[in-house]
Amino acid sequence: MREVNPKWQAGCVLVCAHDRPPGAEKNSCGEAVGSELRDWLKARLKADGLKGPVLCAKSSCLGICPARGTTIAVLPAPGTGMERRVFVADPEEPRESVYQQVLACLPVRDE
Repeated sequence: MREVNPKWQAGCVLVCAHDRPPGAEKNSCGEAVGSELRDWLKARLKADGLKGPVLCAKSSCLGICPARGTTIAVLPAPGTGMERRVFVADPEEPRESVYQQVLACLPVRDE
């Protein structure tokens, strides 16, 4: 194994897109538009020129399994002085509001 230097120096955003089968005991973020939300966040980051410094990726289960919504983990790069944050985005919450909350957790300028 060797260490590499990724281009996403500001951090990464993980959006749960886990999709459980119908009737599963736990809820599913994928059902609550996890994949669609990740696609929208990724496009929004790209539009703001942040797609390189920030990685936005789908993840499997993050272990939160909210009754309603999608789990998002924001992981700033080490050494930024910022701590990781985990949110549950309600499907009815405006996506721009979700985006601004994500940006507030990363060492990037919001212009």
